[in-house]
Amino acid sequence: MYVEFVGFWFKLIMVEKIGRKITEKELIEYFNKFTQQLLIWGSDGVVKQWSELRRLTINASDASNFNNMFEFEKLLYEIRKDIGHKNKGLNKGDLLGLFINDLDKYIE
Repeated sequence: MYVEFVGFWFKLIMVEKIGRKITEKELIEYFNKFTQQLLIWGSDGVVKQWSELRRLTINASDASNFNNMFEFEKLLYEIRKDIGHKNKGLNKGDLLGLFINDLDKYIE
């Protein structure tokens, strides 16, 4: 479930670079499927962080997009924790920095 989730996000990021957009229908279908799986298999922390991220992004303005990136990173940390990683020594931006090149200008 988590591998598919991360793969979907990387696909979202890459589609802008390769020129194929994901439709709103595809987004809705995938997130509906993920949420159903998460309800059964996700840890409490992942469920809580996913719920928080969804609420933030639904009501997001353009000004809050970068803050939402860091909320997404919190979700990634919770996913890693759920599968047994300690995240020891990892800090804000370490996961996002794996795929966002200019992240340093957004870290407080």
